[in-house]
Amino acid sequence: MYTLDASVHVSALNPTEADSAQSQAFLAQIRRHHWPLFCPTLLLVEVTAAIARAFGGAERAEALAAALRGWPNQTLIPLDEALADRAAHHTLTYFHLPERKRSVKSTARPIKSIPIASQMPVSARRGPSQ
Repeated sequence: MYTLDASVHVSALNPTEADSAQSQAFLAQIRRHHWPLFCPTLLLVEVTAAIARAFGGAERAEALAAALRGWPNQTLIPLDEALADRAAHHTLTYFHLPERKRSVKSTARPIKSIPIASQMPVSARRGPSQ
């Protein structure tokens, strides 16, 4: 069971980001193996806002949010104060890892993610200048 940081989804959807190919491959692996993902509902907000900023429009961001909600094997967990505190603690644990151990895989903690760019509606995956 996994959880993914919003940055993994954003990177996968934005081919101009340095780790886009790695993020896409990791999300494809999760999808292929049907691994369960558990994500806080805040994921929808974070990814949608980042995509709206990166691509300059609400239409693509709305399509992305709809696709993200429908990701197979994903359970969205309401984020309350206790869960937010726990997530903050796990984040700090991640940043104590040596730099060489930080990767898309090391951000994966018990929870799930959003479809890779090729599985997104065309309106959600166009680049910033398109």
